[in-house]
Amino acid sequence: MRPHSSKKESSKKEVSLERNSDNFIQEFELLMANKIFAHDLSLIKTKWTNSLPIKNDVPKLIKKYKLSEKYEWPLMIYLTGRPLKKSDSPRGIDLIFEKDMKSASIKIYPYSTLEDVKKAYSYIIKQIKPSKVPRSRKADQQKRDLYIYEKRKSGLGVQEIVSLVNKELGQNLREENIREIIKKMEIRIKSKANR
Repeated sequence: MRPHSSKKESSKKEVSLERNSDNFIQEFELLMANKIFAHDLSLIKTKWTNSLPIKNDVPKLIKKYKLSEKYEWPLMIYLTGRPLKKSDSPRGIDLIFEKDMKSASIKIYPYSTLEDVKKAYSYIIKQIKPSKVPRSRKADQQKRDLYIYEKRKSGLGVQEIVSLVNKELGQNLREENIREIIKKMEIRIKSKANR
């Protein structure tokens, strides 16, 4: 797969990951070697040259031979008489990145494969800038965690701590969160004491 960039909107960047176009052209040439398929295609091409509408003929041909939709565009190009080029190969997946490069979405086509998605995922991970947690947020969490630990040491139950923290600190924590915080704080305190 190789990336192609284009600006879609001012706040988004679109990238297409294409499959190996040489493989697609080979697949297409093999398809054209089928005499029955080539005959059906020549009938459509005759309609084209006689200026008759062929809008529905290519999708019917694709359905008849149980082909992927990825063949529709290359077949239309072939019908115009222009030789098929590598750039006519269908895209596997399109990636749309937000301007800040902190998030992306994947556009999948009916002919996209799991392999396309795996390659797209690894490409996204390399491109997205990791967001750093501000120090002040870490300090706030540290204070909150210490507050929770002290409340537990003073004899309050987990349910009481949940309602107290959610009310006083404006948090939305559950019992599992409180238990996890208490365990982490106990480990931190023990490791500090052993130094």
